[in-house]
Amino acid sequence: MNPSKLFSLSIAALCTVAVTSASAQTATSGPVGFTTQLFVANSDTRFSPPLTRPPEFTGGVAAPLPGATAVVTVAGSPGWTANQFAFSPPSQPKTYYAIFGPTSPTPAPYDAEGKFFTVTANTANTLTIDLAGDSLSSVPVNAQVQLIPYWTLGTLFPAADANVSFIPSVSQFVRQTEILVPNHAALGVDTAVAATYYFTSGQWRKFGDGAVNYDNATLPPTESFTVRNKASSSTLVNLGGVEVKKVTTPLATQAADKQDNFVAIVRPVDVAIKDLGLTTNGAFVPSTSAFVRADEILIYDNNVIGTDKSASATYYLLTGAASPADSRWRKFGAPTVDAGADVIPAGAGFVIRKAPAVGGATAFWVNDRTYNP
Repeated sequence: MNPSKLFSLSIAALCTVAVTSASAQTATSGPVGFTTQLFVANSDTRFSPPLTRPPEFTGGVAAPLPGATAVVTVAGSPGWTANQFAFSPPSQPKTYYAIFGPTSPTPAPYDAEGKFFTVTANTANTLTIDLAGDSLSSVPVNAQVQLIPYWTLGTLFPAADANVSFIPSVSQFVRQTEILVPNHAALGVDTAVAATYYFTSGQWRKFGDGAVNYDNATLPPTESFTVRNKASSSTLVNLGGVEVKKVTTPLATQAADKQDNFVAIVRPVDVAIKDLGLTTNGAFVPSTSAFVRADEILIYDNNVIGTDKSASATYYLLTGAASPADSRWRKFGAPTVDAGADVIPAGAGFVIRKAPAVGGATAFWVNDRTYNP
């Protein structure tokens, strides 16, 4: 494990969650833990929190969900107040996402398992979510649904942690710690960032829009960003929930060109390349040779000092000579060595560079845990 990270799991905080049509909500704190991440001075660190904020609701889906609907009815009577999960600052500053989990009592995989969607409204027992062009048609009755607040700049890097997890800036022109968020909608590779955030005068600000408070800017799970420290190092202690369910990440493609996806794994442990789950449902396209590569994984070494760093390693899946089952993970520059045991450190951001796909169809990567909670 990366020496800059520690992981502690509180087994005492783990409660078994049972979801049935008669039980809309189960009180559970889930497994919790903490990790630490060093952000080195004069350097970029590609990062995403490996723990989630604590779930605030766990329940079951009460009725079938037609694919076009964005309204989810939960079982039982949770007694919610209208729009308590809708972002409405300053009285309600949290932005929630709904993530769909296993079915109960008998787990049965389905296409939307592990997918998460932003909640935009709710009634006493329904959720309205932003499908972002996706579908819920595969979600069965009694599938688990959980509500979790997104990490934000102000919750991951609160003002009280100034000079600990981040270094405040004098102004937008004299910045110390910067949070660089990729443009996930941009087409192509090596794309420019969408926003640069910095902390000054007690709040997070956005470069070019310095009069606005961006404490509530969300940092979605499975998406990575860059922490750039200037003169000083800082250390983040990430306290949160341990994700024990499947997590599904959409991977954008283009019809004619390669496409970068800035991703991360919501797991508090290092994960081997072979255990990412990229090969289980066709989310990752194999290559025919080291020089004719299809999909690639680009890893960045956070221990190397520097900004705008190039990838330290590029991995690809080499098609087997006899059958696809003979395919092996390879690292560019070492075409005969099995690289499947190489690990991505907990919290590390990386890039999945997708090869062109017919129609530019989105691929869905399903990642499952490699540990027992």
